[in-house]
Amino acid sequence: MFVNLTPHIIRIKGINLVTQKEHVCEVPPSGDVATCRPIMGATQKANIGCFLYGIISRSLGGVLLSSGQPFPEPDEGVVYLVSSMVQEAMPRSDVLAPDTGPTAIRDEKGQVWAVTQLIGPKEV
Repeated sequence: MFVNLTPHIIRIKGINLVTQKEHVCEVPPSGDVATCRPIMGATQKANIGCFLYGIISRSLGGVLLSSGQPFPEPDEGVVYLVSSMVQEAMPRSDVLAPDTGPTAIRDEKGQVWAVTQLIGPKEV
């Protein structure tokens, strides 16, 4: 079972294992959105061209749901669909992100309509 923790419908196009026919699985948003809280680091100055910029380093911090609740614990048979940024912050095998790269199916405006792959952690 998929739980969509993004604000968008996620369509996954693949082959139905029972019928062996092409199928699009549409996963509506759950109502909760997972977001990363950045951890701000030190400010560094960088001279770029003729400008001086203050560059703040940051890393991905904890993940919260829009309801204020913590991210759900693993639940057998449940896969959480999240943004790629959240997926990077949550290196769990049950937390996946839509692959919106070259394999994604786009509409006439270039917007992602469906994905054919999901991205998981490099290592768990």
